[in-house]
Amino acid sequence: MADTDHLSAVRDMWRREVEAAGTYRVLAQRETDTHRRDILIRLAECEDRHAAKWSGRIQLMTGH
Repeated sequence: MADTDHLSAVRDMWRREVEAAGTYRVLAQRETDTHRRDILIRLAECEDRHAAKWSGRIQLMTGH
C-alpha cells in the first residue's frame, strides 16, 4: 500500500471514530434511562480514545 493510501485509510478510521462518538452522544442526550445513557456516554468516550490514537498516527505520518 502506498504511503498516501495508508494515510488516507488512517484518516478514514479517525473520521469514523469521531462520527461514532458524536452519534453515541446524540443518542445519550435523547435517552431517558440513566443506565443506558451512562453506557452511551462511556461508548462515546471510548470512541474519543480511539480517535486520539488514530490522530497520533496521523501526526507521526505527516509530521504535524
